[in-house]
Formats: sequence, C-alpha cells, structure tokens
Amino acid sequence: MNESERTILPSNIKQVGTLSDEKRVYVEDYAATYLQQYANADSQREKAAFLIGQEITVDGSKALFISGVVQGKYSVQKNGVVQLTEKSRQYAQKQIDIYFKGLDIVGWAYIQPGYEDSIKDGIRAYHEENMDRGLDVMLLIDPVEKINSFFVYNEGVFSALKGYIIYYEKNEGMHEYMLENKLRPTDGSYRLISEFETERPQSEEMFEDAKPERMSLRETRLKRRAERKTAGLMSGLSFVMLMVCFVMGAGLVQNDKRINDLESNVAALKREFAATDSVKSVFAAENPPVDTTQTTAEETTAEPTTQETTQTEAETMSVLEYRVEQGDTLSRISEKIYGTIGMIENIMQLNGMEDADDLKEGMELVLPQ
Repeated sequence: MNESERTILPSNIKQVGTLSDEKRVYVEDYAATYLQQYANADSQREKAAFLIGQEITVDGSKALFISGVVQGKYSVQKNGVVQLTEKSRQYAQKQIDIYFKGLDIVGWAYIQPGYEDSIKDGIRAYHEENMDRGLDVMLLIDPVEKINSFFVYNEGVFSALKGYIIYYEKNEGMHEYMLENKLRPTDGSYRLISEFETERPQSEEMFEDAKPERMSLRETRLKRRAERKTAGLMSGLSFVMLMVCFVMGAGLVQNDKRINDLESNVAALKREFAATDSVKSVFAAENPPVDTTQTTAEETTAEPTTQETTQTEAETMSVLEYRVEQGDTLSRISEKIYGTIGMIENIMQLNGMEDADDLKEGMELVLPQ
C-alpha cells in the first residue's frame, strides 16, 4: 500500500521493544530485512543509508512509516564519520522516482560496528545540520553486537526510542530495489554486489559518474510477467509431451505382448501340422485308392473261409507305419494318433514289444488302423 493512501494503521504487525508516546515508528518487513543485510555486508566498515517513507496522521496521532531503504552511495569520510553527500541525495532521489514514488527521505541509518550505545559527535553534528532536509530520525545499527535502535534529536539531545513496530504488507518497490541491489556472502562474510562496494568511503570527486538508469519498475514487471508466461507455456508443453510418450510406451508394451502370443500360437500350429502330415503320408503309402467298379460277381458271392478272415483282419490291423521321433513315448504316440492312451497294449503286441521303454528314435512301428 502507498503510504500517501493510508487511512488506517496496519493490522499485521510485530512490536520490537517497548513503545513510547514520543514518536511511533513503523518499519515494513522488506525494508527491515534489507537494512539488516546491508549492515552485515562487510560488517567491520561504517556506512550509511537513506530511510524512505512518509509521516502519516491517523486518528489524530502521527506515525512515521518507513517502507524503503536506499544505499548511501557516494558517501565521504568526514569528521570521523561517514556522511551522505549531495551526490548521494541525487542518487537516492532517482531511486525514489523509480521504486518509491510519492515517498520522501524521512531519516537515515548509520552502521557503526561496536558503537556500545554511544553516538559520535560527528554523527550528532551531521544529523543536526540536515534535519531540515528530511533527516527526521536516525537508526543506529551495530552488526557486531547485533543491536539497533531509533534515535530522535530534540534541542541538541539524541534520545533513543524504546521500541518500534515491524509491519507486513505488499511492498513491490522495496522488493524490486532489493533484486537490483543484491547482497551475497563472500569468504564467510557479506559484501555488496552493487557499485557502492568500496574499501573505505572516498571523496565525492573520486567517484565515477552514475551508471545509466535501470529499467523502470513498470518495464521490469512487464518483462518478468512475460518470462513467467513463457515458463508456464513451456511447462504445459513438457507435460503434454510426457503424456504422449507415456501413451506410446504403453502401446508398444501391449503390441510386444500380442506379437509374442501370436508367435507362440503359430509355433504350436506348425507342430500340429507336422505331426498330422507324417501320419497322412504313411497312411497314403500303405493304402492306395481302391477301384470298387471292378469287383467281380464271384467276389461278391463267395463266402470267405476262416483262414482268409483271420488274414484279412491281420492286414487290416497293420496298415499304418510310424517312425519314432525324438521325445516320443508309447503313450504320446497313442494319444497323438488315436487321441487316447488306450492303444498302448495293441501297439506293443503288434510290434512284439515286451517293454514300453524299448522305444528308440528312428524305430519303424506298425500301428493298428
């Protein structure tokens, strides 16, 4: 929420310390986080930053809302302290125009490692000289002792506020500034990535001209929105391709199973046809076609004798021949030819076999018809 549009106090808050009636200070969570990161970046060096926000009157009470932090670039070392220069203010104003429109400089933060709850005379003097230029409050941070406190200046005396309030709201401006001015650890300690990274504050004349302004906040948002849209499309396309590959893989597995089943069935049919053909060939060789039209009257009227009948039955019972194949047994041959194992004894008698195990591969057997 823009501070100039605020009409009520935030409801999602966290109190730090004990509040006093002298001045209520609200610090947005993103701004507080960046201040801590900025203090920890090269934590043994003193540096300064601008506090961006606005003083609002709500229900007759004044409250200072800080929702932005801008690095104190182009600062100088003077009177034993780091001071923000005119060029520092120009840089801060450019960042306000980009990220914090409608807000102003309302104070400053001073990072002083090991300050031990004391304020340097140079800090007091600089703050007093710039109170009419927006430095309403000062936040003193000690990154070594991990303590911080807000101070207000009144009639030559710096007095510490007993506490302040962290509030949580959508803060796109501070978020964008943090992304453009990232802080990262180096060799176990935080150091600045931005162009403010210097070993010690230098004189204002030694700094190079400011780099060209970055993209505006609107341009940055549009670019990131387009990137998110492209990422979403690519994610959807990847999902579709994954499903297509899954369906194709399932189809290939099913087809492979069907092919294996078909090959098994074909092999079984080949074995059956081979067995049938061997029987048919033997049967055809032993039983040529008979011409029934040449039967004589004598044959049709003559009574066969007993000896002739026995010979005819023997010839009828031995019209088939079979060559034993590898793996054949009498029960298997009986079942293959007759569909039952009940002809084993007949086969043994007809071939003069006493033991069913005498069967050998290649043996010629005479089978009952």
